[in-house]
Amino acid sequence: FERGDRRMVGYAVDYAASGRAKCKESGELIPKGELRIAKVSEVERNGESMTMQTWHKVMPFFQMMRRMKKKENQLKAAEDLAGFDDLTDEDRAKLQKMVSDFYDPDVDFPPEPEKKKRKSTEDGEPKEVKEPPKKAKKVELPPIEPETRQGLKASDLKDLASELVGRCRDRGLDV
Repeated sequence: FERGDRRMVGYAVDYAASGRAKCKESGELIPKGELRIAKVSEVERNGESMTMQTWHKVMPFFQMMRRMKKKENQLKAAEDLAGFDDLTDEDRAKLQKMVSDFYDPDVDFPPEPEKKKRKSTEDGEPKEVKEPPKKAKKVELPPIEPETRQGLKASDLKDLASELVGRCRDRGLDV
């Protein structure tokens, strides 16, 4: 498919090499060695074509696929994943089962993503929600008489600025 200057070319699977990549869906870091799936796109930048991968943890990947509008872009078989043959037998079987469950109307897969939980106290009661800090009141400075503004030089402006800073500090403002 094409979206702007991006064209999807397929999916890939491997084990996280460093633990620095974030899951595109959940925003969580993908720990080193964990199975992950990439949505591979071709991107056009400055007239050059480059391949871009957006990584997902396995379950969030299937949740993302469930929400895809263009069903023809969904992964059809686990064997279609680039790198599938490099996985352990156990992980290959796990992915094949997940893809099978994804397309089986009798199986409720993938589960809905968990809602973010509110923090609670030790006894299970929700914590009291803190109000955001109130903004400081705007301090009114005494007006400067119009006649003092006329005919000012740069040095006068510096003196005036110093005087205003002094007034602010006298009122307890951090300037």
